[in-house]
Amino acid sequence: RYIPVENFMARLDKLIEKYNVGFLSPATENFGNDKQWLEKFCREIKKRDILWTAGAVRTKSVNPESIAMMKDAGCVSLSYGMETGSPKILEIMEKKTSLENNKNAQKWTVEAGMTTVVQLVLGMPGESPATIGETIEFVKYCFTLTPDLNPNNLSINYAQALPGTPLYEYGRHKNLIGQ
Repeated sequence: RYIPVENFMARLDKLIEKYNVGFLSPATENFGNDKQWLEKFCREIKKRDILWTAGAVRTKSVNPESIAMMKDAGCVSLSYGMETGSPKILEIMEKKTSLENNKNAQKWTVEAGMTTVVQLVLGMPGESPATIGETIEFVKYCFTLTPDLNPNNLSINYAQALPGTPLYEYGRHKNLIGQ
């Protein structure tokens, strides 16, 4: 669910006025999936002349044009929850995206001159030396896109079986998580 752009900007205007905010990092899921919302957001935030970053962007929801639009509106960084470089693990995670989408999003973001970080999740059911090898190859690809990428811009996390997630239900089904 998206906050209407008008409401978002009204709240942002108050923060700018009261605290002289010049940089914004909205905490949201699926940033930019709604193309109409994103276009309106970019038009409105550009008027405020602030810098911003977007996280939790879905790789299948971007293209060079949308990335350029965000950059023109003051966006300096995009982060994607790519999670893995393995098509098999993407399917297990139900990411509903492809390795090609992940590669393209990374490539287009770097080509636009924006920063990004490779975010990974390891330890899903089905993870193996082969899938880890695929992820290593993906990371190598990402870090060869430009010599300007900081090799420390790598976020490696472990799979967490949080209540309400498919991984949690899998753990319960396998009796790995008790009452």
